[in-house]
Amino acid sequence: MDRDRDQRCAVLAEDVAEALPGTAPQARGWVAIEQWGPYGRDALLDSHFPRSLGRWLKDTLAPLSIKPVLIRPAGAHADPREVAKTRRVFLASSAPGASALASLTVDDPEELRDVDFHAITSGRIGQAYPGLQRESEPLLLICSHAKRDICCAQRGRPIAKALASQQDSAGLSRRIWECSHLGGHRFAPVGLQLPHGWVHGRFTTERAAKIFADAQAGSVTMSNARGRSSQDPPTQVAEIAARQIAKVTSIDSVNADDLGGGKFRIVGPEGNRIDVEVGLDTGPTPRPESCAKQPEPWLSWSVRAM
Repeated sequence: MDRDRDQRCAVLAEDVAEALPGTAPQARGWVAIEQWGPYGRDALLDSHFPRSLGRWLKDTLAPLSIKPVLIRPAGAHADPREVAKTRRVFLASSAPGASALASLTVDDPEELRDVDFHAITSGRIGQAYPGLQRESEPLLLICSHAKRDICCAQRGRPIAKALASQQDSAGLSRRIWECSHLGGHRFAPVGLQLPHGWVHGRFTTERAAKIFADAQAGSVTMSNARGRSSQDPPTQVAEIAARQIAKVTSIDSVNADDLGGGKFRIVGPEGNRIDVEVGLDTGPTPRPESCAKQPEPWLSWSVRAM
């Protein structure tokens, strides 16, 4: 028996039944930048991406609640410093009812300093950069960041590669990307669907294909959902529960209103209302947040219909 494998964070989180809802990283928008080659622990600072630009992006985007990630074609882990001069950059607004995805191609990553990132979260994404192309097909980014946590690489990379291969016949393989750290290694494999910001975990290749197909159809796969990045954890929990109760899957058809005191009102596509109450407790058995950390208590969300 492989003891190291048995003690990895993703295995231990499953063993203690740590739930997915309410664990999505928080961001109102995303910037995904193509960068080939290996990623160090902090991808923007420890890769072939210009370090000073990476620091500038982190400092610029954090106050806007926008997260930057590096992406690379699924399965492409060669270390060529000399690759195609141009690279794709995707800008995504993940706000419910105002989600949007656009892309640009740059010859020099320093051109990113000219992007109006405020436009991403202010409903003006089309004005963020001259010649920006609006994107109609969603993206699915799957974390394969080994230097951050081995679970993401071992569980995420094979799925990204297999899914991209499946989508190749439809000409959609470049809608599937490997990416740097998203957050929540213990839920690996971890995927981010853009532009809507739905984050998923613990999926198989078959489930990843469904997540992508549902996104293409304007729906969200609930069974592996961790939450929507534009919401805080209790709102994520409330919306997922209400969607499961009402069997609502359309992505932008639900509004979540925080009534205070842990109570939420979820309004569905036909105006139907579901009120839920979200509580917080501590999980019964400590588990490590990542493979490099010691076991620690974790938060356990509860939810009930009112």
